[in-house]
Amino acid sequence: MALASSRAAQAPAISHGKNRRRVVTERDVAAVQRLQGRPGPRQPLQAFTDLLDQAVYGFPWFVAGAFALFVVLTVLAWRRTERGLALYATAMMLVIGGAGSLTSSMRYELSVYPAFIALADAARSRALNIVWLVLSALLALFFAAMFALDYWAG
Repeated sequence: MALASSRAAQAPAISHGKNRRRVVTERDVAAVQRLQGRPGPRQPLQAFTDLLDQAVYGFPWFVAGAFALFVVLTVLAWRRTERGLALYATAMMLVIGGAGSLTSSMRYELSVYPAFIALADAARSRALNIVWLVLSALLALFFAAMFALDYWAG
């Protein structure tokens, strides 16, 4: 009875992948390491070398493109915003780049709001604003479809 109650009290870790559902307990360390891909700590710059590895990123162009766009916008933030905002954007981009993985970097880049201020200041053309709006709407539809089809959209 005590064994059954201790197993019921263990919190399960759930892995969600494309067409893959597996529940493991906290004590099944080997299974957790297999689900995460590589056991052990990751190096800070490994996030950039993993972009070339098809086993880590199936289609890395969105991740690499978004990161490159926000690096450019962070550089623009130094010219177009206050020093404190540009310093915040730089610190956030260093944290994102040094985290060891760029898997969910697109959602973390949304918190780099000085980049959006620099983008709004740089893009004063009506045509560029319309292009940005159309691209944003298409990306929103694409990521909604990825989510609906159980792909990682992050």
